[in-house]
Amino acid sequence: MTETNDSRHPLPKGGPQAFHIVLIGPMCSGKSAVARELSLLSGQPWTDLDAEFVSEHGPIPAFIEQHGFEAFREAESVIFERALSQSEPKIIATGGGVVLAEANRAVLTDQVAFWLDVSPQAVAARMRGGANRPLLAGDDPLETWQSIRAERTPLYRECGIGPIDTSASSPREVARALQGMLDAASTTDPVSVTKP
Repeated sequence: MTETNDSRHPLPKGGPQAFHIVLIGPMCSGKSAVARELSLLSGQPWTDLDAEFVSEHGPIPAFIEQHGFEAFREAESVIFERALSQSEPKIIATGGGVVLAEANRAVLTDQVAFWLDVSPQAVAARMRGGANRPLLAGDDPLETWQSIRAERTPLYRECGIGPIDTSASSPREVARALQGMLDAASTTDPVSVTKP
C-alpha cells in the first residue's frame, strides 16, 4: 500500500480525537469499510454519508430517478456540511462525488482528508454490476468507473492526503496505516512521506 502526503495537506497535532477525519475517493475504494475499521482502532465514532442520505431521503437510485443528479448533489452537500458542523469529532466516509461541489472542496482543504484510491483491476473484482450505483449503469460499468475516476482525480488530489492505494490491502490494513500517520502527527511535526 502506498502512503503519501502533500505539503499542502499537513496533518495537525493533537491526536485523532481532536478533529474530523474525512475519507474521500472513487467508488469502490473502500471508504466505508476503512472508516469502520479506523473507528474500531481509534475509538472515534464514524458515519457514512451515503447511509445518512438513505436514512433521510430513501434509496439513492430512486431519489436520482425522481429528482435528478443535481438535486442529489445538493442534498449530499447539505448532509456533508451538517456532519462537519457537529462538535463531536467523527470519521466521515463520503460519497465519491462529494468533491464535485466547489463549496465542499473549499471546506475539505481545511479538514484532515485522506484520499483513498484503487486500481481498475481491484474494482473489477469488487464491483457487482453497479446495480446500486446509478452512475455505473450501462453496458460497461468498469469503463464508466474509470472515466469518472479520471475526471475526479485532480479534485481528490486538491482536497486530500494521498493517494492511499487500497487495491491489495484489507480495510483493517488501510485503517492501521492511517492510524499510524495520525499517531505520528500527534507526537511530531506534520507527517511527511514520499510521493511515488
